[in-house]
Amino acid sequence: MSCGDSITRLLHDTGFYSTGDHVEGDKVNGVKVMGDKIVQMPPPPEPGNTIGHIPPAKAVTYVHRGKIEEDVCDFLEKGNGTGAIVGLHAPGGLGKTELAKHAAEELKGQFDGILWVDVGEKTPEQVVADMLIKCGVQLPPGASYEQQKNELHSRLQGCKWLVILDDVRQKALEGLADFLPSKPCAALITSRIQQISRMNKILELDHMTPEQAAELMEAVLGEDVVAAEKEAAEKLAIHCAYNPLALEIAARRVRQLEGIRRPINRYFEIVQGRFPELRMDGDARWDMEKVFDISYLDLGEADRGRFRALAAFHPTGFAPEAAAYLWKAESTDARQVISRFINLSLVKTVAGERERYRLHDLLDEYAGKKLHEDKEEIGIRDRMAEWIGALFTENYVTRPRIKTTDFRSSQRFGSLLFDSRLSDYSINFSKSSAITSTFGSHASPSSRVETPESTSAQGMLAACPPAMSVSRRSPTTRVSSLAVPRRSRASSSR
Repeated sequence: MSCGDSITRLLHDTGFYSTGDHVEGDKVNGVKVMGDKIVQMPPPPEPGNTIGHIPPAKAVTYVHRGKIEEDVCDFLEKGNGTGAIVGLHAPGGLGKTELAKHAAEELKGQFDGILWVDVGEKTPEQVVADMLIKCGVQLPPGASYEQQKNELHSRLQGCKWLVILDDVRQKALEGLADFLPSKPCAALITSRIQQISRMNKILELDHMTPEQAAELMEAVLGEDVVAAEKEAAEKLAIHCAYNPLALEIAARRVRQLEGIRRPINRYFEIVQGRFPELRMDGDARWDMEKVFDISYLDLGEADRGRFRALAAFHPTGFAPEAAAYLWKAESTDARQVISRFINLSLVKTVAGERERYRLHDLLDEYAGKKLHEDKEEIGIRDRMAEWIGALFTENYVTRPRIKTTDFRSSQRFGSLLFDSRLSDYSINFSKSSAITSTFGSHASPSSRVETPESTSAQGMLAACPPAMSVSRRSPTTRVSSLAVPRRSRASSSR
């Protein structure tokens, strides 16, 4: 006789319980009515079965990130009992999750437990369900979402836990209040999104310092290997924009070249201009393109096109009016797009007196690859050519502000500088004060043109410190003032 049958017979024989007294689904003393039978229910999981679990570190060795790490731990520790919440944002690969793991390890003695939740693409309903399972809470089948939320908050209110919500994306943000803990818990949120409501503090994780990058490479390759090629290691770190994930991928790839002469220098030669080389086959977590794809694929189709178009600019940045011209948009609309990109950690503000922006580190190479794959570089290049031609026509032909001789000799203006990848591009200024722009039929997908530092769509004067350039390493010149071309309304499109 089965266990369930024994329990059923025992209850009926003793008169303790009759199925006729209850409806299907009722539970009494650990048994449940199922039709005309009573079955033994499995014991509920012990609360906190997964409390305290912190995912293992992905990096070979953890490199202390300096002040921001201290700020995160200090704020969470001081916030005990007040429901302290910290948002930690950065684009992919900068080490948000690894920092959160380290902070959790450092602070676990200050809390009754650690509740780690991988959020990602989950909806608020899925996050709540996941947290209930991790807390060991079992609800009856068919429990409403309102019941699930109430049960979760009731469970969290009785605990002093550190809740880590890792990789929070737009879907989950729409219902963030549904699963944020209240006192005495504290919470740490990692996200690529900057503006998150209900945060007491927002901290931005930047790239590594040169010293931190060297420490990471030494951990993977060994101090002797890095010391033997110190200059090449420094160049490789610069090429990786001091991005921790990119650096570790690069170091692992270098390690595969051990045995050949100067392996660091050899990999540096391989990876230059080849963004897809920043990957380890077989694992999307070690592939910079896959990591960036997460943010890119979250964009709408129109914003994806606008993001790709930004690859046309020099990595040092662009003015919002230049982006508006390239996107065929009004300046106001272009600023709204830029604001969205900033919030998603795709674009960042360039420090200085003028309003300028640039793509986040390494995203310029990623955007260039996407631009090439979508076969748009010719159209974007032509649009950029129109901008440059109109810029000089406005200042040199329509309303001359600079003398002909100034174009070739003045330190205020200088000349356009092109690297070997854009040898097909040329801009000629005739002695008759007319501009002729001749552009070659092919251009590298990584070609970029820098536009004035600050411009005005209404033709107002604007300062332009850096010369327009297409190379990350090109020298720059200075210009006092320029008038910005009016954008033709006929060519605009929303």
